[in-house]
Parts: sequence; structure tokens; C-alpha cells
Amino acid sequence: MKMFGEWGTGQIKSGKWVYPNGVFFEGQFENNKPIGEGSWHFKNGNKLEGAYAQKPKEANDEDPEPEAAEGEEATAKPKFDLVW
Repeated sequence: MKMFGEWGTGQIKSGKWVYPNGVFFEGQFENNKPIGEGSWHFKNGNKLEGAYAQKPKEANDEDPEPEAAEGEEATAKPKFDLVW
């Protein structure tokens, strides 16, 4: 998978997300995922346009905040689950 476009703070902001099979998404990104207006382009010529939204990961009692060991800094969890 390749990503081309405008980048900021180590993440893509707008551009193209290309899969090895030739399918690609073109549009805006947040957290390296599609957001806002954009379109998927498929090898057979089909095009899917739409507005994409991301929903924040819901807090879960089963996922407690990690505690830092003595002498270590706690790492912050991302606001979103970046796994598709």
C-alpha cells in the first residue's frame, strides 16, 4: 500500500491511498484514514464517491489505562483505533 499527497505531523492530510491491486482512495484524511469528501476508484472503472466520517473509539472498562512502571513514562493511547 502506498500513500501520496500532502503530509503534516507524520500523517497524510490529503491525497491518494493506493492498494497493490490498483484500487485507490482519493480525498481527505485524518489519522491516516479517509474523512470528508472523497472517492474510491476500482480497477473495473467503478467509482464510489461519498463523505466519510470517523467515530471515536468508545471507552471500554476492559481496557484500563496502562500504568507506568517506576522510572518510566506512561504512553498515551491514541484517540482512534487505527486498525481497519
